[in-house]
Amino acid sequence: MTAGLFHGAAAAALCLALAGCGDESRSDAENAWARRSAPQRIAVGDGNVVIAGPRGYCVDLGGTRHGPETAFVLMGNCAALIRDKTAPQPWVQALLAASIAKYSPRAQTTGDAERLDRFFRSPQGRAALSRVGRAEDIEILDSFVRDDTYFLRVRDAGGSAKAGLGAEHWRAVMVVNEHLVSLSVTPLASSGDNPQAGLTVVSQFAASVRGASAIAPGGSAMRGAGASPPSESAASRARPARNDGEGLPEST
Repeated sequence: MTAGLFHGAAAAALCLALAGCGDESRSDAENAWARRSAPQRIAVGDGNVVIAGPRGYCVDLGGTRHGPETAFVLMGNCAALIRDKTAPQPWVQALLAASIAKYSPRAQTTGDAERLDRFFRSPQGRAALSRVGRAEDIEILDSFVRDDTYFLRVRDAGGSAKAGLGAEHWRAVMVVNEHLVSLSVTPLASSGDNPQAGLTVVSQFAASVRGASAIAPGGSAMRGAGASPPSESAASRARPARNDGEGLPEST
């Protein structure tokens, strides 16, 4: 994800929260267009993965890129994105993001979520989690597996304040219909640090994606039954794109 995408979405959310961005002079047609430009869900991965957030979050199409093998989806406050203060708003002001990479469970070797944990705690994994690609900026605060999903709480010391974002974020990694999906929730700096709220939102985000994607039998497993967990290379492909734009496929 580029810094510009983060900065633009954060600015829109701050605009609504601090000053109000509603344009009461817009026509009904203009309002209808605005709502279509920020849908509540989007299908990626040949339609096999549907990214949908908790109530109040909509897709920022300007910050979304998707291709045949990988995709990146940015979500923010619906009311901020369509500039309508009457639209639903989330209970936590945050930016949501999803990175998606296709992988074949049949190609994976044995292992479990411990492999993901080792990867994200390694210099390469911490660099992948950093907004500016610096492993030394990343501190892993917590990690665990729940409901076939690997959860990770991260503090990023680089570049957060300039974008109006909090230093901490939650990530959830799971398999959805033979795609590795990495979800993140980064509260705005103005929201303050509330780890429990962030965990609740990322858990809701994961549940929304699972429900919207109508996961096929055996199509989701991080530990135990079903497909073997993804390899480190698959985890790397689904990492958050860095500020240099690496990992952002062209939109189709």
